[in-house]
Amino acid sequence: MTALELVIRHRDRVVTYDELIKAIWGDDKTGKNKDDVRKTVAGHFRHLTFEGHAFIENVPQYGYRFMPLLAEVALTAESQSKDAE
Repeated sequence: MTALELVIRHRDRVVTYDELIKAIWGDDKTGKNKDDVRKTVAGHFRHLTFEGHAFIENVPQYGYRFMPLLAEVALTAESQSKDAE
């Protein structure tokens, strides 16, 4: 499971750095820490935005949370713009 899948699957809560470490590196997580998670996923999550608002929220010192309402608004707006064409 990817970090993105994990965060979306658990949209009802913050996914901790430890959970992300296990999801990304599995059993080969020796020496991995919060900085490794941030370096690995932050760049990917940063691109998931709508009008400057992130779909994934960084909860400092804890983990990441999916923002489903914002994603729903973005998908609705995209659908409406396609319908208007």
